[in-house]
Amino acid sequence: MKKEKEKKWLANRLKRLIEKMLSGMQVVVVLCLQFGDTAKGKIVEILAAFWADIILRNTGGPNAGHTFCVNGKKVITHLLPCGIQHSHVTNIIGPGVALDLIALDKEMQQLPELDFKNLKISHEVGLLMPFHVLEDLMSKRCQKIGTTGSGIGPFYADLAARFVFHLNDLMNPKIFKSKLQEYFEEKENYFKTWDKAKIKQLIADKKPELARFYDEEKVFNKEAITEYYLNYLGKKFRPYLFDIIPYMEQALADGKRIVFEGSQGALLDVTYGTTTFQTSGQVEIMGALRGTGIPFTKVDRVFGTAKAPNTTRVGNGPFVTEFGGPESEKHCSDKTHTEAWEKEHYHFNLDELLEKAEEKGIDFLFGILIRILGKEYGAKTGRPRRGGWLDEFALKYAININQAHLVLTKLDVMTGVKKLKICIGYTYMGEPMWLGDRYLHHRERLKNFTKFSEILYLCDPIYEELDGWTEDITQAHCLSDLPLNLLKYIDRLWKLTSTPIDMLSVGPDQLQTIVILSHFRLKMAIWRKKLHL
Repeated sequence: MKKEKEKKWLANRLKRLIEKMLSGMQVVVVLCLQFGDTAKGKIVEILAAFWADIILRNTGGPNAGHTFCVNGKKVITHLLPCGIQHSHVTNIIGPGVALDLIALDKEMQQLPELDFKNLKISHEVGLLMPFHVLEDLMSKRCQKIGTTGSGIGPFYADLAARFVFHLNDLMNPKIFKSKLQEYFEEKENYFKTWDKAKIKQLIADKKPELARFYDEEKVFNKEAITEYYLNYLGKKFRPYLFDIIPYMEQALADGKRIVFEGSQGALLDVTYGTTTFQTSGQVEIMGALRGTGIPFTKVDRVFGTAKAPNTTRVGNGPFVTEFGGPESEKHCSDKTHTEAWEKEHYHFNLDELLEKAEEKGIDFLFGILIRILGKEYGAKTGRPRRGGWLDEFALKYAININQAHLVLTKLDVMTGVKKLKICIGYTYMGEPMWLGDRYLHHRERLKNFTKFSEILYLCDPIYEELDGWTEDITQAHCLSDLPLNLLKYIDRLWKLTSTPIDMLSVGPDQLQTIVILSHFRLKMAIWRKKLHL
């Protein structure tokens, strides 16, 4: 009973602090400032529990995995907004989402305790279809990049080519059938070039739900797609359809509190992300607002989540601060290297790690240690996330694009590490290469972050070193509960980025969150710690 009372008191305290932090605000955006996987789901869920009236999922598709904890229970969503379990909150899937209805249907079936009366879906949302998924899985280029195989690239290619199916089309059978006929007339010969044996294997191994649509001769059974989409999916999702723009206009007029839930990360954005190795959609601030009926001027606060003191990346691509460099990238691209495999093959005790440093290199093993301790495996695929030090140089680039305040997450993972590093710049180590308006020369320090992967692969990090902490921080509920070295770390990052840090996550649970209301409060906490007050 005492424990329950304490939890209730902490929840009320967190609610009051969030209310104070967002006083007078109405529209908030939550997005990631790194490569994704930065606990956006947890932050959105907290805002849903204590502040919001509306949660609007606005970007990404089934390739995104948002994980959060409620009363100790782990919840993973891919398409459903992270406030879905809160009946008082309206949860919206907006038109910027690549909506796979088959995946959404499966996700809803896996949450039988929810009635989904608080779910709405924009009638304008584009449909990610079975042929997009198979095309993604069949693509050698997508395999090289390291996509999730969810159909995102092919969907956005069709969207840009104005060849898209909308959810509203399912309510108009003639339109849907006409579009499907036109699509197959355009693409059927292309489908026939695919390796049939490979398709069968992919369906059996990865996408058994697509077997109903397979045709031995034509690859896809158009009639089966028509039947399933019109007579099952269309009917199931019809009650959730609505017109988002007038709805959001009215919500603003009524003073509703609105949270936009982003996906992936700014460094994966199709425009601003690291070239070739991006997602195919817009996941920065302007992408978040696309089609919502809310102009940028109405946004009161952008929360940008960032892991610290480490960073992670899933899939291939440049990662300047990676523990173990190219060896780690190669290791993590091997699909056999699952969480279970790594736990079996590597010990994850710091002392043992140091003893084995000579075997494969301290950075490589350190990356595995942090990955296991932080449970850094993809929510969607289970793939190991590549780990590295916090990259302030790239982080500041993402902050400026999104005009974001920082939310630091997973701080507890690095407890026990004696020395921490922050990357504050890059040194280019390649041959002279043209960048912008001049040549970039060997051993030259970059003035600004660049998105070009060809250059990033040839850069070395410039580090600043800080002292770590050994104290357990998972039970901390305010700044004064945190160790001095962690407070100094947060203060240093605040100064380097010239950006307010609004919240800290010290564990996966909702209540393992600290709200920072001002830099002055952080400075006061440091001063008190130094004086042992």
